[in-house]
Amino acid sequence: SLEKEKKIANALMKFFGVSVVLIIILGVVSYIMASRAVTTRYENAVKSASSSMSTSIQLICDAVSSKLVELYMSDDFDTYYNDKFDAAGAEATALSRPVSDSLIDLKASMSYISAYYVVPEKGRTIVSSVKGVAEGSYNDLKATPTGESLQAKRTKNTWVGNHAVLDEKLSKGNDDYALSFALHFVLNRNNGFLIADISNT
Repeated sequence: SLEKEKKIANALMKFFGVSVVLIIILGVVSYIMASRAVTTRYENAVKSASSSMSTSIQLICDAVSSKLVELYMSDDFDTYYNDKFDAAGAEATALSRPVSDSLIDLKASMSYISAYYVVPEKGRTIVSSVKGVAEGSYNDLKATPTGESLQAKRTKNTWVGNHAVLDEKLSKGNDDYALSFALHFVLNRNNGFLIADISNT
């Protein structure tokens, strides 16, 4: 009968309606769960990459500081900058060459070092750029906030974001490097700065 058909139609409509609603709910729940899973994986990947980058930077900083301190403590460095800094001409060239060669080798072996500087109170200044640094630059560096913070009766070092005094003297910008290791050395007869720039690329 017509009434029975209507009841069957209504029952079918309710069944399909409930099915559609359940399918929509299942779809929404599945989307939310998948979205959360993707977000979690993304966050974990970012954290992992960030941690890895942080570790890499730390390793680079440790390697550079270690090598610069090693150079500062070497016999070649002490022989020239502590004992023979007042040598002139060919003798000064011969005595300072091992230090210069060590810095050249260091820059070649550590591609992330973009520049280096030895700025002593007495003796030859050594820089990696073609343009040199004038005499008296030690006092200019010493007067900077970084220089003042490193003043002590013993050798001290730190990491800095820039060294404007050297950049100005060498006519360069601080966009050439990301950060710098600065060591203020204190020897028996001489003082100075030993600096290395870390490339920003």
